[in-house]
Amino acid sequence: MGALLELKGLSRRFGGLMAVSDVSLDIKPGCIMGLIGPNGAGKTTLVNLISGALKPNAGEMWFKGARIDGLPAHRISSLGVARTFQIVQPFPEMTALENVAAAAMFAGKAKSLREANARAEAMLDRVGLGGLGALAATSLSLGQRKRLEFAKSLAMQPALLLLDEVNAGLHGGEIDEAIALIRSLAKDGLTILIIEHLVKLVVALCDEVAVLHHGQLIARGPSADITNDPRVIEAYLGERYSKRSQKQQPVTDATS
Repeated sequence: MGALLELKGLSRRFGGLMAVSDVSLDIKPGCIMGLIGPNGAGKTTLVNLISGALKPNAGEMWFKGARIDGLPAHRISSLGVARTFQIVQPFPEMTALENVAAAAMFAGKAKSLREANARAEAMLDRVGLGGLGALAATSLSLGQRKRLEFAKSLAMQPALLLLDEVNAGLHGGEIDEAIALIRSLAKDGLTILIIEHLVKLVVALCDEVAVLHHGQLIARGPSADITNDPRVIEAYLGERYSKRSQKQQPVTDATS
């Protein structure tokens, strides 16, 4: 099966800092790919490149067989790439339903406001926010706002969903609910790239894991194997994690 997304020698420089350096990576349809690495490794920069928020200085990006590097973010989203943000920022003057309907209308190609509202209601139900659509988005709890981010992204009807630290700030029960949601989306055929610092969660959730360090891809492989890679242990996990990972722990107790 061919790749849904293919990155070829992707690089991005900020002044003298090479944030992403010659990264080549492919993601197959239906895969959950984890992206891990130390702070400053280039993870969010890579997601910004894929989504079109940033333009690469070098390299190519291919999505569904078409080259997309250099396209503006709205064009890339219209092709089927959606993302969430680590810091959730809903439209503050709008209700939860209106937030999701806006995504359906302007990025999800809804043909009418009625269709956008209907899709928004369905997506709110899908993420567990059914019945809360009339509430102001700013009145929702952090966990609910994270779910609202999911709903907004799903309303765009993506083929690829980019998740940036969706579990940051959530407690154990909320993390478990987010994991269940991500698994259900993948089961329905959605391809997912997730940045996550909870390593145990990545191992439990992802089919494959890619590891960035100083902007370079240092490892990529099945999630069950990646935590035993000496390069990953040295650059990111440390010997303490390696020893601890030999013991079974609840997913929500994991740390990087």
